[in-house]
Formats: sequence, C-alpha cells, structure tokens
Amino acid sequence: MKLFKSFKTLMLAAVTLGSSSAWSYDIVKRAKLIDDRFGTMEMMRPYGHNFVIPDFNAAISADVFDIVDAADDIDNLTFNDNQTEQAVTEINRILNDFYNKEKVLRTNVGFGFPIFSFNAFGLDIKPRVNTNLNILAVLTPRTEKLSFTNVINNLDQIPADLRSKLAGCLGGLDDGDDILDPANECVTAKESQLIKDSYNIEKLPYDTQVLTGTNDIPLIDTYVKADLDLGVWFDYEKDKEWFGTLGFYLLGRADLKVQADSTLLLAGAGDLDTSNNMVMNAVIDYKLGYKYKNFTFSGSIEELKLAEISKEEESLEPSFGDDPLFRFHADALYELSVIKLKPFIGSHARSGYGLGDGYYIGADTSYHFWDDRIGLTVRTMIDKEHFTLGLNSKLWFMHLGLNGKFAMTDKVDDIEVSNYYYANLRFFF
Repeated sequence: MKLFKSFKTLMLAAVTLGSSSAWSYDIVKRAKLIDDRFGTMEMMRPYGHNFVIPDFNAAISADVFDIVDAADDIDNLTFNDNQTEQAVTEINRILNDFYNKEKVLRTNVGFGFPIFSFNAFGLDIKPRVNTNLNILAVLTPRTEKLSFTNVINNLDQIPADLRSKLAGCLGGLDDGDDILDPANECVTAKESQLIKDSYNIEKLPYDTQVLTGTNDIPLIDTYVKADLDLGVWFDYEKDKEWFGTLGFYLLGRADLKVQADSTLLLAGAGDLDTSNNMVMNAVIDYKLGYKYKNFTFSGSIEELKLAEISKEEESLEPSFGDDPLFRFHADALYELSVIKLKPFIGSHARSGYGLGDGYYIGADTSYHFWDDRIGLTVRTMIDKEHFTLGLNSKLWFMHLGLNGKFAMTDKVDDIEVSNYYYANLRFFF
C-alpha cells in the first residue's frame, strides 16, 4: 500500500483538516504581519503619476523549495498495510530539517495608469487607476503526539455531539476497521456521509499501532491568501506642505487556513485545493501627510470597508478578516553633495498584531544623476524580527531591487523565523 499519496498536494495545495488543539502559534496572525511588512517596502516605493506596466514583487524564504523536494520523496514512499508506524518514522526523517520552521512565498503584481490632473478646493489632484494581485502562502511543518483524543478533537468541522459519539465507540474496534462504516456501529450512514463530505475522505481506518504508539506524527499548518483590487486613487497636494491620497476600490479576498494532521494522513484524504469563502468589498484608503523643511510625516488607514458587494457563500468569511490597516511613517531627507540620505521610522497595525509588532527603522542612501533618471539606493532597515539589506537601482524607465531580510529573532511562539529574499521589478513611463 502506498501511504500518504496525497502528501505533496497536502503541503502545497493545502489538503485540510481543522484542529482545535491548543497551540500558541497563530498562522493567520503571522500571515497578516508578514504581508504588511512586505507592504511597507512597497509603500516606500510609490507608483507616482506614471504608467506602470507592470510592478512585480516576489518574496521567498530560505529552503522553501527543499520542502517541495521532500514532498516528492514522501509521495514516492511505499509501505504495506502493517507498516504504518515505519512509514511515519520515515516521513519524520525526511521532514526533520523543516519542523518548526516558518516558510513563506509571496507575489504581488500591479498595473497602473494616470488620469488627467486637475485643481479643486485649493488642491493639486493627480488621479490614477490601479489594479493589484497579491498572493501569500505560509507553511509551517511541525509534529504532535498522536492520541485518540487528538484524533477526535481535530474533527472540528463536525458537531460536538458527533465527536463525543465517536470517542465513545473506538474501544471496540480492531485494526483495519473503518470507523465510518455504519456496520461498526460508531456512526449512522448519515453521520458517516457528513464526515466524508467534510474532509473529502472515503474511510477512516482504525490503527492501534500508530494511535497507541509514541511516534511524533507530522502536522502541517498552511495558510494561503489571494487579494485582487481595482479602483481609483487621488494623490493630492496643497501649498507644497500638505499631501495625501484618497482611494476608492473594490477588494476581492479569498483564503484557505488548513491544518493537515495525522488523522487525515492515515485516512488518505482527497485533495481540497479550492476555497469558497471569497468576499468582495467596497473599501477606501486615506493618507494624510505634512512636509516641514526636510521632514515628512504621514498617517494612513487602508482597506477600510464601506460595504459588502458580494459573497460566494453566505456563512463563510476569509480567516484574514476585513479589519483595516493603520500606518504611521516619518522620514527626513539630507543631501550631501551627490549623496542623498533618507532616515525613516514608522509602524503599522491591524487586528491580530499591534504597533509594537509592526515598527521599523532604517535609512536609504542614494546616489542619483541625470536629473534623477538613473540612481542607486542602498537600504538598511530593522524591524522586530529582521535586519533588511537591499540594493535598488533606477533607470529612466524601470526599477530593479533586491533585498534580503535576515532574521535577528530566533523564534516566535516556538517557531523558527526564516530569512526572506525579496525582489522588485517595475517598468514605468
């Protein structure tokens, strides 16, 4: 019997089994903070009043593709029915280097074009139309001790009374018995079908060797989010001192928060690679800033929901939620001969983390010539977890940037923080 045949898709396309077990690591909160930190880097590289075709950003954590190779190895494992414990041991050996390490993949692609500028209410206004696609994936393999209690508690997509019913009948089963077979008197045919539909499985075999053993069983926390927005932003300025942006746009969001655990692996679950919790909202961004001499101060609110436009399924919401993002940023510009130095400081927060988590401080050191058409910028920045070192170049029609975010913090909630490598390529005219 080839065990864990769905393991590769499980890791990458998020085969799912929700968990109610206690665990301090919250993958959605981590995803919010990670995504917004990369958003900060993009915020400090504004579109301006240009045609942008396209703006491409990509971020990856170290060794993430090694997990793909490990998944291939696991997918090719072959064991007999009575060798389940040996199979688990071999999987743990293959995944051992990845346990308790957070891995991230992120891509962000945007397009924009300006609309005619105009003056109104004493403001110089420059509208632009933008669309943006953002995809984020966070993957955290770890282990847990398998027990009947965990097996039943992890079935949190079914009613609590059904979980209690299952827990009360398992003692009378023999190895190989299908827990979901009504003939075994654990569940009725209707209850069996409910569990099968909830987890996309055909059976749930009883296996004393594993369930009463001492093995650490693989568990993979996975979170995937996709955002797509389209709208109009109005950049404005007044008296060369006050400035800001007002944006009206549609934001579509869908995500998948899943946890593949031992129960699902042993059941050989099918592939659940789609999400049906997509929501589209009408939202606004607003930014207000002030310039004083060579200093600039700004505050903003992003993704502030005005109204819900559509929802794929009424009872489902994205785990990410729809709470707004708050930003505060300040910088100063010093020109030293041909060198420009711009120190900056700021923070951001939204539901799930606070300003103390989102702070950052750093400086851009730039050399530009030919009326700023060509330039080179070195960025150094620190936040609560990483030191960022980047090299960003500018030609008159494009930006190219390469940045490394190197972990200064060993662990967050017992999960190792990874290094990130980030690239940006933008063409504009």
